[in-house]
Amino acid sequence: MSDRAAEVESSAPKRRWPALLLKVFVILLVVGAVAFPFIVQRDSDSLSIGPDAGARHQPLQWRVERGDLTLSSLAPAELRTENSTPVRSAVKTYRQLKIIWIIPEGTQVKKGDKLIELDSSELQEQYLQKKIRLSETEQKVEEAETVLAVAEREYQTNLIMTKNRVDMATIDFEKYKVSDYPQEKRRLESAIAIAREELEIAQEKRKWTELLFEKKFESRERLRADELAVRKSEIALDTASVELEALKEFTYRQRIANLQTSLVEAEGFLDEIRLTGQRAITSKKAALDSARQRAKLEAMETANLAEQVSQTVINAPEDGLVVYHKERYMMDQSPLKVGAIVNSRQILIDLPNFSSWIVEARIHETMIQQIRLRQRAFIILDAFPDQLLEGTVSKIAVLPNESNWYSETKEYIVEINVGSHQANFKPGMSSKVEIILDELEDVILVPNQVVSVVEGKTYVTVVGEQGFLRQKVTIGESNDQFAQILDGLTVGQEVVLEQALLPRGAVRMRPSDMATEEQRDSAKEASEKAKLTPRDAPPPAEDAKAALLGPDTDVPGQLVIRQ
Repeated sequence: MSDRAAEVESSAPKRRWPALLLKVFVILLVVGAVAFPFIVQRDSDSLSIGPDAGARHQPLQWRVERGDLTLSSLAPAELRTENSTPVRSAVKTYRQLKIIWIIPEGTQVKKGDKLIELDSSELQEQYLQKKIRLSETEQKVEEAETVLAVAEREYQTNLIMTKNRVDMATIDFEKYKVSDYPQEKRRLESAIAIAREELEIAQEKRKWTELLFEKKFESRERLRADELAVRKSEIALDTASVELEALKEFTYRQRIANLQTSLVEAEGFLDEIRLTGQRAITSKKAALDSARQRAKLEAMETANLAEQVSQTVINAPEDGLVVYHKERYMMDQSPLKVGAIVNSRQILIDLPNFSSWIVEARIHETMIQQIRLRQRAFIILDAFPDQLLEGTVSKIAVLPNESNWYSETKEYIVEINVGSHQANFKPGMSSKVEIILDELEDVILVPNQVVSVVEGKTYVTVVGEQGFLRQKVTIGESNDQFAQILDGLTVGQEVVLEQALLPRGAVRMRPSDMATEEQRDSAKEASEKAKLTPRDAPPPAEDAKAALLGPDTDVPGQLVIRQ
């Protein structure tokens, strides 16, 4: 071993002793601090710690005073315009489109200026295919119209022919009953009458011929001729009689039956023509309606695709400043640029209206029930810490902010109207908001550092003649700096600070610290009015404006610059 190594090894125990002594001292201090609360009498309101305790260690002290206590809710916030026109992708397609051109963010545009152009190649191809299908469906409509017209003409022709057939059968039936049958009957009856007359004449002639033949005045041939004439007349009479009986008994009924059959067949054929013709026409009309509906659908889809193609170029709906839209609830949202994918109805650009501004504050769920409409708020923008803004609570969210889905704590968005445009305002600026809940005047106040809690009871250490006393007190309202004492202390008493008192601004900068007395009084008055109003009731427009503007100003909002 070298001399240098031996020297280092021999000096190592000497260096360890100061470190060991320091550790022992720290452990004793910790044990003393932990054991100190158990030394006091826990059930008494005050306890003497010893007359000469201060001789060993002199703690920081605070004189109890009266003052005003501001009760408020501090929250982070973000500056936004009250109204903004969203520019969406109006292309309605299930396919995602790419951006092939986009206007730079921050550009001042006029109404109608081109903002974004999307890739329309696929839509163009679909549009051409739809136009071809539309032409085909229109051709089918024309064919269906022709088929229907032919069917209607055929139906009308067959209907007329069949009606004529029914009419002819009806005429034949009526004609036979009224004309043909009576005429035939009269003819036969006339024939029978003539045959009887001729028979009587022939019989008389034969009789005279027989007398003359007996007297040898006529020949036998003449007698035979007269007898033949009589026989012919008898046959003619019998024939006519038989025909008349046959007409009445058989021919009439047979003819009537045949004519009725023909009429019924004609009427049945007419019904069949009507049924089949109307059915065929109905079928052709249905085919035509179907073709027209398909053509109408194709026309609508073609027109829709034409509109989609035209909407791949997105123009500004009004004048404004281009701000790329960022979804509040999307933590990993892709930047808007050439080549980015765009969904249907996606908001791409915001055109904010700089005439009116709001601040969106994120209020913790433990404080949201104390927030009311019309309450006054003080705001400090991080970019301008020397400027104080005033505003009025105008909207309270019903549901928690979903952007904090990954956190167990819930925050609610509260909108605060801060008035008109300021030249240095920019959307998205971070800020601190203090919503004034109440203002307690002339109350006993102590810093939060003097208060300690032991087993659920609140104590302060009071400086007395006999030393330090642990005094039980009753705490009222408090904020992040001071607490109200309801019982246990009086003005002028000295109390011991449990912790070092930090500078007022070092704890947390509060916007109300910059407010004037007039502004604080106005905020207190607004808080009192807000307590009398239901939590969800919207403020009347004139009240909200008056609360925001103040009594003697015609410019929305107030801006205070700390000197």
